[in-house]
Amino acid sequence: PEVWIENTNICNARCLMCPRDKQTRPQGVMPLPLYEKIITEVAAREDAVRRVHLHNFGEPLVDKDLARRARLAKEKGVRHVYFVTNASLLTEPLARELIGSGLDEMKISFYGTDPGPYNRTMVGLDFDKTMANVRAFFRLRREAGSTKPRVVIQYLPQDSNAGRISDFAALFDGLIDRSL
Repeated sequence: PEVWIENTNICNARCLMCPRDKQTRPQGVMPLPLYEKIITEVAAREDAVRRVHLHNFGEPLVDKDLARRARLAKEKGVRHVYFVTNASLLTEPLARELIGSGLDEMKISFYGTDPGPYNRTMVGLDFDKTMANVRAFFRLRREAGSTKPRVVIQYLPQDSNAGRISDFAALFDGLIDRSL
């Protein structure tokens, strides 16, 4: 089984294709004690939850306790801890925390091959800043001698960036370890 836990529904972007802004529920970050209760119950299940997904409609890196949440899930015996991020908040200190947390995988949504299409699609984010964060993450992971978390970089063709898939692949060439 797999469990999705939305640690936050706050997001720092307004991506053109995302329905998050149509939601009317209050925005916030899940209190850590509630998360600890949930993850303890999930880990104690007899049918052994294999995967915990720490994401839904928010940007998980908004949560200051994200690395702690990943570490706690791993300590409780969850086999695979995962989330999806836009990486705009992936600072070097946070990258180090995530690398050391036991996080198994993260998917980075990166919808553009240069500032124009990226900034028009991922409204509120900055191509150059996010790309620098991604490059720094890979450098730090390499320096730590780690292969985790495994990273998947996701590209979603839109009117502004369709036909640029080979440019996208080239943008991350040399960063992605295809053997993982």
